[in-house]
Amino acid sequence: MGWPEWLDRVQYRGRLLAAKGTGARRIAAGTSSYDAPFVVVVDDDGVVGSKGCGAYGMLGHADAEDRLQLTVIEALRGRPVVQVSAGAGHGMVLLANGTLVTYGEGHQGCLGHGDIQAR
Repeated sequence: MGWPEWLDRVQYRGRLLAAKGTGARRIAAGTSSYDAPFVVVVDDDGVVGSKGCGAYGMLGHADAEDRLQLTVIEALRGRPVVQVSAGAGHGMVLLANGTLVTYGEGHQGCLGHGDIQAR
């Protein structure tokens, strides 16, 4: 699988601004525990998508499949999203009603579910 290339701070900012110009409202980037990248994007319509490494469910699609193309996270369709975040093997989505949705690798309890399970 061809992963997205790693960008320095200036390159990342340029790509972020370019993506925002095409309708991306929020973008978060993370990596798996073995440094495979993934991104989570919210467009201007509030639709959340992700692509990259899918290990441990960290793309939010209820599976561990890698995705080369940005794919809508169906479980979040129609739910107003305020913010997205991506970390080391997990993602977080803050909904407008204050609900925090977490998914991915649960090592060291990072998902906040009181266990270390991947979700």
